[in-house]
Amino acid sequence: MLFALLLAAQTAPDAKVAQAPQSAAIDLPQPPIPDFKDGPVNYPPHAFRANRQGTAFYRVTINTDGEPTSCIITQSSGTREIDQATCDFVLKRAHFKPALDAQGRPVEAIYSNKMIWSIPRW
Repeated sequence: MLFALLLAAQTAPDAKVAQAPQSAAIDLPQPPIPDFKDGPVNYPPHAFRANRQGTAFYRVTINTDGEPTSCIITQSSGTREIDQATCDFVLKRAHFKPALDAQGRPVEAIYSNKMIWSIPRW
């Protein structure tokens, strides 16, 4: 099985996180916190055979239950297959502790990060 190195830094506590219905970033007392389900990350086969690597920047919308509902690539890795694998991975394997508003209620929010796809050199 082919694996990718996944570097998914958590959102800093003071990070700006935008609520989905709004276009401007706002401060949330509790931004969404990611928790990726265990297991290997499958490297896209065609990209692996072509020795393609890259970093895909993504943005996901997180619902009030902490589930990602949509994903877009905000900066391409340069390889469509890697970009698609990034969103597939986040949508299938990520769960979030929901963002909370000032009253402590879960709110829909946006989470942005990147995945670095690198072929290990043995």
